[in-house]
Amino acid sequence: MKQISYWLNVRTFKQPNYLVAFGYIGDHWQGRLQLRLSFWVSGLFAALFVAELSIFAIDEIYQSDLSEKAWLVSMLIVLGLSIAISAWAIIGILLRRLLFYQAN
Repeated sequence: MKQISYWLNVRTFKQPNYLVAFGYIGDHWQGRLQLRLSFWVSGLFAALFVAELSIFAIDEIYQSDLSEKAWLVSMLIVLGLSIAISAWAIIGILLRRLLFYQAN
């Protein structure tokens, strides 16, 4: 547990000015939001967005007349975005949980 607390203390730095516009995304990623907000809003948003992205984008790619290479690249981009969004949601929720239990 000492390693986790060291890692969390190192990560508590002031947010740069260019990230102010992305405050919610940055706050979630660093575990600064309330646990229920992180879980319900960010988790639900990420799940719905990934599902919609997957359904819509894969359907559009499948129905298009792209070459095999373009089709493969498009599918990999959709998969990469889905993984990145899911990881953002999961890591933010888990980090908030660790900070919550560390405080109590």
